[in-house]
Amino acid sequence: MSVPHDLMDGLERPSFIRQLSLFDWLWAAIVLASAVGVYVEFNAALGVYQQAILAGAAAALVGVGWHWKPMRPLSLVIAGLSLFAIALYG
Repeated sequence: MSVPHDLMDGLERPSFIRQLSLFDWLWAAIVLASAVGVYVEFNAALGVYQQAILAGAAAALVGVGWHWKPMRPLSLVIAGLSLFAIALYG
């Protein structure tokens, strides 16, 4: 038994990657650039486990940011406040 094509219209959705906007890709680029910057700056002080945690945290932050959009501004504010607090003790 086959399904008529007119019933299939509207059921096809684009893939998740095709649904991402330019801002979603910009978010991923910012997070990955930040993780690379941390790795370059602190590579000598990081052990293998800490490097794995950094890579996993960056990937998780991109994934959560793609699926839960309000988390992106929150994480940017938290990162800014953290850098400000570090600068105070600089």
